[in-house]
Amino acid sequence: MANVDKPFGLRPVKHLNGLPWNGQTQKCYIPYTASVRVHIGDAVIRGGTADASGIYPTVTVATMGDAAQIYGVVTGFEVDSSYMNQTYQSDDTSRYCYVCIDPDVIFQIQDDGAAVIGIAGVGLNANVVQDIASTAVTNPFLSGQALRADTVAGNASFQLLILNAAPIEGNDATIAHAVWEVLISQHQLRTFVTTFGLLGT
Repeated sequence: MANVDKPFGLRPVKHLNGLPWNGQTQKCYIPYTASVRVHIGDAVIRGGTADASGIYPTVTVATMGDAAQIYGVVTGFEVDSSYMNQTYQSDDTSRYCYVCIDPDVIFQIQDDGAAVIGIAGVGLNANVVQDIASTAVTNPFLSGQALRADTVAGNASFQLLILNAAPIEGNDATIAHAVWEVLISQHQLRTFVTTFGLLGT
């Protein structure tokens, strides 16, 4: 049976110590000058500035590809009375969001199906790819980002470290569009993580 092709970006599930993700996040600010929509599950990068209060750092969608660092992953948005039913940030609005920035959090992510990763991909690195254009994501306003399957390799400059196939009923790691558990290896808050979990310098 084929895996369902339904990318959702990155979803925090647990910590490296085995405990479930505790839900802790950092409140961040997405300025209206962001050029693309930001969705729950999107990998973001710190913008180097903050909102008018100076308390909440700015973030924008992370660049995808070799050596492009990630600050964290959007897990939700602050309720805004002007956009009560909008669970994403469009390119003409400013929004506050909540970002999981812990570099020791493990995420689940679906591969884009460009190749079959298989069990041989466990322990290797991969990049994030925009599988569905941000402006085309509609159901249920989750990220269209996925794990790029056709360039999986032992390359420490890649953004993710593949730990294992996600233990989800029906998830078949031997075919396309499998869901994987990963660690962000190009994280803004840590030294990079190479293949097999070795720390880089």
